[in-house]
Amino acid sequence: MKKLNNIKIAFVDIDGTLTNSKKEITTDTIKAITKLKKKGTYIVLCSGRTNSYVCKMSKLANASSYVIACNGAEIYDYETSKDIFSNLLRKDDIKKLWEYCNRNDMQCHINTQDKRYTNKEDKDKVKIKSIDEIIDRNIYQIVAGHKNINIMKEMEKHISNSPTLKVANASSIYINKIKGGNGYFFDITNKDVSKGNAIRELLNYLNISKEDAIGFGDHINDYDLFNEVGFKVAMGNAKEKLKEKADYVTLTNDENGVADFINKYLLEDIN
Repeated sequence: MKKLNNIKIAFVDIDGTLTNSKKEITTDTIKAITKLKKKGTYIVLCSGRTNSYVCKMSKLANASSYVIACNGAEIYDYETSKDIFSNLLRKDDIKKLWEYCNRNDMQCHINTQDKRYTNKEDKDKVKIKSIDEIIDRNIYQIVAGHKNINIMKEMEKHISNSPTLKVANASSIYINKIKGGNGYFFDITNKDVSKGNAIRELLNYLNISKEDAIGFGDHINDYDLFNEVGFKVAMGNAKEKLKEKADYVTLTNDENGVADFINKYLLEDIN
């Protein structure tokens, strides 16, 4: 394959793509991203994770200051502390989800821009007794979890009947586990939230065409990411459905797949 000389922006998923199975960004990956940024290409991290986490990982990777967080509910520029785009959950929906989780003894983690709140003890989150304590804050996403998969399936069915909400990130058998491996989780956002919609917003903001954008991903929630870029790269560890949609399948995340592609096809010989 020839080098892609037109690429002006790269959208990179974090878990299973940028990071290896130990949740690390390798030195080789950081070097490749640094060279690509030096060339003048934006490197934008896209994730279902919170804004604060994505910003932290972007800085570690030496990527660009634009980030897409909460499955596309937020675009943020941490260099200027500016919100480029927000798709906030409605107060009525937040209250209903909070009540549903408490009624069914489920974990309910609430993602704002800088903090995570919860209804149960968790050292990484702020426990609250009532949703009214934070209802006036900007809330982008709610993460629901439980150790019983049948309770999760019941909630998924409940959300599927909502005119405004959707499960944004979960496999059909909930392979992803909440911290400690003691249960299952999924992310809940507004129905029109996706990485793809956020990418379209950022491309318009930066006046970059879809044809000049490339995307890297591994999971089903990266399917929408692929819809909005001109060239699609699936990781070697990606879901088969995503590989089928990709223009190229690179090495796995444990083999520096992102760095390998960047070095081979996006860079000239830059020292």
